[in-house]
Amino acid sequence: MPYAAIADLPASVKVLPAAAQRIYRSAFNAAWETYSDRGERREQLSHQTAWAAVKTKYRKNADGEWVAKESNVPTVTETSTEDIRALLQAALDKREPRSDHGPNVWVRDFDPDAGTVVYDIGGLIYSAPYVINDEATAVQVGDGSRVVAKTTYTSAESLRRLYGDLCLEVGRRTIPATSTNLSVMATIAPLLSEGEADVEQAVVMEAEQALAWLKAQPLARSVDDEKLPLEAFAYAGDSDDPSTWRLPMWETADGGVTKKAVDHCAAWISPGGLKGKLTDIPVELFPVIRARLRGAYREAGVDDVSMSRWVKVPAGRSLLLDVIPLTEAAISDKGIATIVVVESGFNTSKERYYPKEMLARDFQMFEGVKMYADHPTEKEDEERPERSIRDWVANLINVSIGEKGEILGEAIIVKPWLQETLAELRDKGLLNQMGVSINAIGEGPEEPVEIEGVMTRVVEKIVAVRSVDFVTEPGAGGAVTMYEAAAQHDVDVVGLDQLRERRPDLVKQIETSVRESVAQEVKRTMELEKQVEELTEKLATITGDLETAKTALEEASAEKAKAEAKSAIDEAIAAAELPDPSKRQLTARFANAETADGIEEAVKAEIKYVAELSEAGKVKGMGPKAPEGDGPSPDELKESFRGLYPNASDGELENLVKSR
Repeated sequence: MPYAAIADLPASVKVLPAAAQRIYRSAFNAAWETYSDRGERREQLSHQTAWAAVKTKYRKNADGEWVAKESNVPTVTETSTEDIRALLQAALDKREPRSDHGPNVWVRDFDPDAGTVVYDIGGLIYSAPYVINDEATAVQVGDGSRVVAKTTYTSAESLRRLYGDLCLEVGRRTIPATSTNLSVMATIAPLLSEGEADVEQAVVMEAEQALAWLKAQPLARSVDDEKLPLEAFAYAGDSDDPSTWRLPMWETADGGVTKKAVDHCAAWISPGGLKGKLTDIPVELFPVIRARLRGAYREAGVDDVSMSRWVKVPAGRSLLLDVIPLTEAAISDKGIATIVVVESGFNTSKERYYPKEMLARDFQMFEGVKMYADHPTEKEDEERPERSIRDWVANLINVSIGEKGEILGEAIIVKPWLQETLAELRDKGLLNQMGVSINAIGEGPEEPVEIEGVMTRVVEKIVAVRSVDFVTEPGAGGAVTMYEAAAQHDVDVVGLDQLRERRPDLVKQIETSVRESVAQEVKRTMELEKQVEELTEKLATITGDLETAKTALEEASAEKAKAEAKSAIDEAIAAAELPDPSKRQLTARFANAETADGIEEAVKAEIKYVAELSEAGKVKGMGPKAPEGDGPSPDELKESFRGLYPNASDGELENLVKSR
């Protein structure tokens, strides 16, 4: 069966280095799918294929240990095959430009030793000489001549190397080995296991193409057998080296951020680490990581209060007035402008930093906002904060996230003069002279952090969007300077110290209101506590009464059962044909019985005992039995027994007579 995890591999495989074990697992699972029709040999062939894949990258040393094979000196033919193919393809594309309507050229094969390339144009095959420099960075292709295709073969060793490379890259990528683009792996597997000496060159070419495609896919790092992409980690030492990725914020490859995973990340950067283990991430990078984790918490729907204390920092609000030039805007003749609203990363002045994750989470706050001509002046903002209808020129709709993490939107322009102005700027190539500027409120840590060598403030949350305005100064450092001066008066961003200084009366009112609210809450809490205490006492009383009633009920039930048992016992003893002494004995024996169980057996035993006793009283061995009619009569016997049992009734005496 396929191996779901490295830990499931056989003991003989676990002696391999970790990377070799991953190659073995990938190769085995791919071969298992290939050999689905091989019956009992399926597992054997899969193991053979897996070992063949491992041996392309590892060997045993003199001590019998598996070690990576030494790297060969790079050569054009051995280590730069894909690069040479790419250079040849680019050179042919330049000579035979690609078209959507006609046949295109593609490289079928090339011989580095002979310096020839075989290429295909619409099914016609050509061969041409080529010259490549020693560094394999430039190539020149000569004139081509028609040739006829034929099947050629190459050593299986090169195929083994390719298969090993494919298995290794599958372990480093988010793509599974079962991908249709990697179907060649299923073709190669049986060839390796069956020990073919030579294989078709076409198979090698297909494997090379698959490897080139695979290397273009996103990298991944395996965490608990889940292949997680780069964006799943809060830290990456080198984005091209998954082994340096740390702090996974995802639990599964397609599950996204989870609170549990982020909690673990937060514990790693705490003073004590996770369960006493410390991370190897440089401490100076912790501020950036905390910011990333706070964003991840919000993405998982966790409010600031519920976040781990190890990621919390004092936060403040600020005005966001960053400007984006209309350089790349698309202006239609119908008055619709497709614009970039906010770019991810640094703003123009690098004073602020917009994380991609934050924009992806909060971009919908821009949907439907009004767009005005120019930001208001300080005086206009004080006199008419709701803005004038005369300045309203457009609405922003269809807001989305672009490929680079930027916020995009469509400005539906409602003022003809602005439509004409933008169209004229577009036609004259002067759109860069105008821009759009957001007018929003952002929240983030008060202390700056270092990102890419720049001290900046991270915007972790967009609290509110007031407008997105068309401005004529897109190069003003990413912000409208005159408006920043009014920030200290803005109720959405003003701090407590500024509020105390400028409106002490308002602060006093707020404090008084808070104290009154707290006093009322305390009073209500005390009343509730008193009610709880009273109810607790009542509950104790009721519980005691309930226990008393329960005990009385149990006693009454026991007495009732005992009375019913006594009645049944008396009835059974009275109906038995036993002498009074026997009945009195049975009555005394069952005097305290709570059930009538066993009375029937006791009566039968007593009857049997009395009968045996009567038999034992007969005189035997005195000659032959007296003839019929001789001996005492029944009445005489009854009188004799009466002497023996003076308290016995007539019925009991008659039973004794009959028993003789």
